[in-house]
Amino acid sequence: MPARAALVTLALGHQFRWLWRRYCRPSWQAYADRHGYDLICVTEPPDPTPAAAARMRCWQKLLVLGAPFTQRYNQVVWVDADVLINPQAPSITADVPPERVGAVDEYAAPSPAEFQVALARLYAHYRATGTPFHDTAGPAAFYGAFGLPAEFQQVVQTGVLVVSPRHHQELFEHVYHTYAPRDEQRLGEMRPLSYELLRAGLVAWLDPRFNFLFSVYQALRHPGQLAQPEPAAVRAAVAAAYAQGYFLHLAGRHWQIPSLTPRAARRLAPPRSTAPAAPLTTPVALFFFNRPELTAEVFAAIRAARPSTLLLVADGPRPAVPGEADQVAAARAVVAQVDWPCAVQTRFAPANLGLKARFDSGLAWVFAQVEQAIILEDDCLPGPDFFAFCQALLARYAGDRRVLSISGDNFQAADPPDAAGYYFSRYPHIWGWATWRRAWRQHDPAMTDWPAARAARWLDTVLPDADSRRYWDYIFQNAYATRHTWDHPWTFSSWRAGGLHIHPAANLVTNLGFGAQATHTSAADSPLAELPVEPLTWPLRHPSAVERWAAADDYSEQLMFGGTLTRVFQAARARLRRAAAAADPPA
Repeated sequence: MPARAALVTLALGHQFRWLWRRYCRPSWQAYADRHGYDLICVTEPPDPTPAAAARMRCWQKLLVLGAPFTQRYNQVVWVDADVLINPQAPSITADVPPERVGAVDEYAAPSPAEFQVALARLYAHYRATGTPFHDTAGPAAFYGAFGLPAEFQQVVQTGVLVVSPRHHQELFEHVYHTYAPRDEQRLGEMRPLSYELLRAGLVAWLDPRFNFLFSVYQALRHPGQLAQPEPAAVRAAVAAAYAQGYFLHLAGRHWQIPSLTPRAARRLAPPRSTAPAAPLTTPVALFFFNRPELTAEVFAAIRAARPSTLLLVADGPRPAVPGEADQVAAARAVVAQVDWPCAVQTRFAPANLGLKARFDSGLAWVFAQVEQAIILEDDCLPGPDFFAFCQALLARYAGDRRVLSISGDNFQAADPPDAAGYYFSRYPHIWGWATWRRAWRQHDPAMTDWPAARAARWLDTVLPDADSRRYWDYIFQNAYATRHTWDHPWTFSSWRAGGLHIHPAANLVTNLGFGAQATHTSAADSPLAELPVEPLTWPLRHPSAVERWAAADDYSEQLMFGGTLTRVFQAARARLRRAAAAADPPA
């Protein structure tokens, strides 16, 4: 007998998959768990033909009900991949019979009168800014834009739908094959799908909060933000809308999801670990400084893990920074609260050493005391699988000199090959990581090899992409010349050694440190800020070979490193083209 329901979405391409996985999936999973739904993300186009690829991607959702997996379900909750779900929302399927289609009437949300007010404000803003738009102030104009009869006063908002494979597959596929080839204006599937659903009398109207359009909410509650979208104010508005609604639809703002996703959708309850129960005998090293609140969060996670050995490393206050001595003292007071059986060693600097000197000397001290360690900073909050993951792989690869570190970070859109629980990379991500004394001995904080390596164009043998080589040449030269950071020399040392670094198949650490107080992660709206932790599958499935996953490294390079330089160059070239066109307009 088919199961009750599944939440289903479509995320095509690495960027869409990454955004959905990092920012949408955590709140969706919490909601699905609460109501007993499965959660499925379709990552390959149901129609792979060139004709389909040339159309808007939204048409592909009409074919999802024909996928074999849907036959396992009485109902499918279709949700666009730019929706944030409030886990406390009620069941969306509760009042929708399987033969009906649950949907929100866009032109009546939150009420018909309020929608018209919002639409008038949005249209006025579009006209004032020269933003192209389709003027469809009423349902008749909405349907007429696609050449459809003005038969209905309602409009089905197709970003969230409760449907049944058994009852609705035929209609959805009819809409696809009949209307998709006619979409010359690239209007999308919503007009014909709404028309056909209403024509068939299939719609059961849902509470408008199940498809809560942020653009409408913003136009009604914060119209000033349309002309002056100050980022912090917009983020606050999104957080308020998320708290008030059930399914918050960021339609038209897909690429803003990293900056707009509110903390309530990121800082959910961590997933329950299924790792084998075992005492944490691996030493844990915590580096901290002047942020007692963050230190307290990370220390609470360490306390929950109850390591048998704890090494505490702290920098000293800067005399020129008012009040910092008190903050440093408060952070040290937090870590003094060890209330489990544990051997504690401390290395507290009386005066400020600076970031690089504190880490270089602190890690040298750590590995003078112990053979291996799990390393955390005061803003890297580990999830429940992190310590078990590090401990298991420290033991497995202790004697394998090819492997230099184990990270708790995963920034990928795809899963490792063969459903492995981790993969090998050239990049040593250090937001929660672990290594051995034998690996740290290969670290050269001064980068003494760099001038000769640079002269020999050594990076040409490491990175195939020219922009990536330019990026890392700048990074390494800057690190060599300024001696301002410790992690880039570690990357350089590991690349010179030809080493590999392990990363999990799921993200196991959340970086809480993005913001003005951070040394290097000052952009609070970074796409990497506060990425939620994910559950890791146990028992761990090991890769078939100790080999670098090249596709993952290429993706990391584009997301975090050399790809940022490529995007800067592309933007600069685009600005030059626009300037040239303005200076020399066509006759």
